[in-house]
Amino acid sequence: MRAGRAGLPWAARALIACAASGAVWCAAPALLGPGHVEWAVLLPLAALYAICEFAPRCPLMGHRVPGNMGAFFPVLLTAAFLLPPAAAALVPLPGALIGRVEHRHAAARRVWHAAQLALAAWASAWICAPLGASLAGAGASAGASVG
Repeated sequence: MRAGRAGLPWAARALIACAASGAVWCAAPALLGPGHVEWAVLLPLAALYAICEFAPRCPLMGHRVPGNMGAFFPVLLTAAFLLPPAAAALVPLPGALIGRVEHRHAAARRVWHAAQLALAAWASAWICAPLGASLAGAGASAGASVG
């Protein structure tokens, strides 16, 4: 341990490790079976989220962009609606890893942020998948009965 700096508590390390392991487990089907992933949807959403997270750190933007305000969550919600859960878990990873964090324990904070958002996107997509199918079916049957 460095003099004058407190190390990260073991409980925090364990929590971060569990969250990161859970995020990897959730995203594993998309990584192991990439043929089932709609990369044409995933990659632009991940890039958009990364750009939004990087904007507050960009020297060209200065301090004109407020950071950590949560205004970029609609991108993750879009991923939850359009992608299967494993693919939706991949969308926040690039942005969370390059986003702004405090300097103290920066690597641990980035991993925690990435795991937290990946798990949230996975859970949202998991909930939205059956709802989206039932809503699409209801919309198709409503359109058929009108015409």
